[in-house]
Order: sequence, then C-alpha cells, then structure tokens
Amino acid sequence: MRGILTLAAAASIPEHTASGEEFPGRAAIQAIALFVTLGTLLLQGTTVGWLARKLKFDLSAERARTEAERERGRQIAAEAATRPAADVDAGFEAQRLALGKAVRHRHLSEETARELIEDVDLRQAARHTTPSTGPV
Repeated sequence: MRGILTLAAAASIPEHTASGEEFPGRAAIQAIALFVTLGTLLLQGTTVGWLARKLKFDLSAERARTEAERERGRQIAAEAATRPAADVDAGFEAQRLALGKAVRHRHLSEETARELIEDVDLRQAARHTTPSTGPV
C-alpha cells in the first residue's frame, strides 16, 4: 500500500493541458515518483530487520502474553468441544461460537480468535478427508 498514492497521483497527471499542449515534465514526474517509491520501499524493506536486531527489542513479555491468550482460547474451544453434540460438525460449530462469544466478552482478541477458528476449520476439514479414527 505504501507508495500507491504517490504512483496514483503521478499517473493521474493529464497528458495534455486545457489548452491542448503536452503537460510539461509529465514523464519526468512519473519516473521520479516511481524511483522514489521503489527506493524507499527497498531501503526500508532491507533495513528494518537489521535495525530491529541491532536495537535488540525485548519481545519476550509480549510473546508470553500472546501465548497465554492463545492457551486461554484453546481452553475455551476445548470446553465447548466436550459438550454433547448431535454430530461431529456441531462440535466444531460449538467451538467457533464459544470463541466468538469470548471475543464479545473481551476474553480474547479478534486476532487470536481468528487464528483459533482457522485451526478449528482445518481440523474439521481434516476430519472429513481422512477415515474416522476417533475424536479429533
């Protein structure tokens, strides 16, 4: 998304002025916009990782919070899965609903719930593509 406005603005320059003459410097403006956009993207893209390593950010507390929230979400989904269900798919749906409810009650972030729901979706799809060997 970065740079798209710069490129769009440069591309929106008309070819001709209101008097019918060619717009002066249009090609140069578009070329400069392209090179500046590519240059800043390449510069930032190649240096951000190096800079983060040099600054030695300590993300262990954030990682611990994230993992604790994921574990809380796994417990919520597991509790929903233990309730009796009419069929296997109903158990998966119960897990999705429980995770959605946890987001509404602010027990989980939307991002964590989305990741866990994707996991539920994958387990349900796997259940339907492999022979039944017991609970998933």
